Amino acid sequence: MDKKKDDSDFLRVEELLLKRGDRVILDHVNVSLKKGETLALMGLSGAGKSTLIRCIIGLLSPTSGKILINGENVANLRGHDLDNLRRRIGMVFQSPALFDSLTIMDNVAFGLRENTKTPESEVKERVRNALAIVGLSGTENQYPSELSGGMQKRASIARAIVTNPEMILYDEPTSGLDPIMSSVINDLVNSLKKRFNMTSIVVTHDLKSAYAIADKIILLYKGKFLLVGSVDDFKNSTDPVVRQFIDGSSDGPVKM
Repeated sequence: MDKKKDDSDFLRVEELLLKRGDRVILDHVNVSLKKGETLALMGLSGAGKSTLIRCIIGLLSPTSGKILINGENVANLRGHDLDNLRRRIGMVFQSPALFDSLTIMDNVAFGLRENTKTPESEVKERVRNALAIVGLSGTENQYPSELSGGMQKRASIARAIVTNPEMILYDEPTSGLDPIMSSVINDLVNSLKKRFNMTSIVVTHDLKSAYAIADKIILLYKGKFLLVGSVDDFKNSTDPVVRQFIDGSSDGPVKM
């Protein structure tokens, strides 16, 4: 049986091991997040960041260990129970992933219409509210091609929050954006956290973004969490791999 639920932890990853054949992708990793905390998940390309996200939403089953969300072990969920869990989690992809042929209204409403029986009048009201929250009021009848890249990213965030999720997962939310728009997205991540007490995991390579939004930072390296700590813990670490990552240097223990 699962351990007794700790009300202070919304998410717990316990001794998570994921193997593919002889290859260890995640090696007995552990982390916990309280409700409303933001975790920045960092690491080299191919380190297993997206794999961890897939485990959290039940797309991959770990070899051993647990992922507990509100005390429920994700690996034990099947069918409707797993679908219900996923409805409580919003996802923001690296690319906005909007449907070109649909208006912004229809893009943001897509999940509500496909997965719930919400009346259409309420769907439209919730979409308008979500767009207002991300600063896109008045774009309902526009198409993605009529919006800038930053506006498309914000529309994808509106789509993620319109279902009122308890947790939101961001995959490189500032990727491809200019510094000013990146700051806008960082501010939006922080405002959603404060407004909805939303637990967030942000996969990012952007140190400035991580410093701006994170309560905790993880550096994933060779399948292990090399560091789990605060922004200050990360900045002040003397670990040579962490220092090389922060400095962006080709000189160090990590050889590409």
